[in-house]
Amino acid sequence: MLSRLLGRRYPTENKVPQVADEQPANPFTELQVLSGHTDIVRYLLPLDHYRFVSAGDDGTIIVWNFQTGERLCVLHGHTLPISALATLSCPVNLDMLDPHPLLLLSASSDRTIHCLLVLRREDLWLAGGSTLLLWNRGGDLLYKMMGNFEEDICSMIEIADSRVVAAVGKDLAVYRLAFCSFSESAAQWGLRELAMLKSHSDDVHSLLHVSDGCFVSGSLSGEMVVWSGVSLVALQKIKVDEDTPGKCLEHNSQLYPSGIYYLSSSRQLLFAAVGCGVCVYDLVTQRVVAWRGAAHGSRVTAITGLRDSDLLVSSSEDGTAHLWKLQPYTAQSAFLSYAGVFNLLRGPGFSGQIPVTNRWNLELEGDLVGHSGAVEALLDLGSWGLVTCSADHLLIIWRNGDTWPDVIHSREDHQEAKFMSTKKEKV
Repeated sequence: MLSRLLGRRYPTENKVPQVADEQPANPFTELQVLSGHTDIVRYLLPLDHYRFVSAGDDGTIIVWNFQTGERLCVLHGHTLPISALATLSCPVNLDMLDPHPLLLLSASSDRTIHCLLVLRREDLWLAGGSTLLLWNRGGDLLYKMMGNFEEDICSMIEIADSRVVAAVGKDLAVYRLAFCSFSESAAQWGLRELAMLKSHSDDVHSLLHVSDGCFVSGSLSGEMVVWSGVSLVALQKIKVDEDTPGKCLEHNSQLYPSGIYYLSSSRQLLFAAVGCGVCVYDLVTQRVVAWRGAAHGSRVTAITGLRDSDLLVSSSEDGTAHLWKLQPYTAQSAFLSYAGVFNLLRGPGFSGQIPVTNRWNLELEGDLVGHSGAVEALLDLGSWGLVTCSADHLLIIWRNGDTWPDVIHSREDHQEAKFMSTKKEKV
């Protein structure tokens, strides 16, 4: 272990960073609390340019207007906690013909469906769990695949060439969407298994489609694998060392202290929630460029880059959301911080040297403190703000106090211009 050979020369400070009372770099100075759920709120999903939905353990789905915070409607239908959400939009060429151009799909935790995946080009959708089910827009079951696996499917993504990757325990099952002939006179969509990818030593709980060229998987043991989306070959494997400083402080996170539960990306950067820490990986240079081992006091539940700023936001079971900014790191301190933290295992020809240049430091710029329970999910609304949902049954829309009045005025001007245009057409 390189860290032991170097005598653990990286900093052993594992305290969760604290931010001062004054947070000049924190753009979110106003908040709006939304109530309506009666249990843990776990999911947030955007619908269109002014609406989003929330869902959770109370079995209800609430549609919100994020511009005003108004609750538009409540959808009832599930008797068990909701386990997955997705939207199916109508193809552009059929948009005017379909009376329901946007469909909201939901699944409940009845131990059979754990995830949903929309195949937009084919106007189909998949439900994964103990089985793999293929449906069309009309709700007709087209194909059912019984998996011969010990574990259920927990996550799915679509990759190039009409293929689907499903996380099944430690493995990744790859399927191709194709026409299957069931009789001489009829054929319909079906699934064919192409490959079983084996690279992880523990269960895979996160998948991310980055581009047609690559996708990423993360496991409970802290392994992150970058795969080729064309050849299905593992391009790089990043393993968080068991000696990594900054273990989670909460006892319920100790079972998998380095588990990767969430992945997201922004341009060439990949963000990973690793236990209580935050990892930033550069897909172009194939290097870990920033790492904060104790970003929160408990497991990080979500992480994303904000569209309208250079900030990164992470949420945690400790009830907080943190705002981070990538700052330049000196070469010497970069070496001390990262040597021994990551083992980078590449393909054939890897020299075993850990690159230490082009490093950055994650500086805490602000806290979003408003929830009394674990923050379960994040939703970036761009100029309209940021939404968080929590185990305290509440949602909070965080607004930028400096730009919020301008956003409101722009919306009012747009509505007025639209009204005048409609009035002229009638005349």
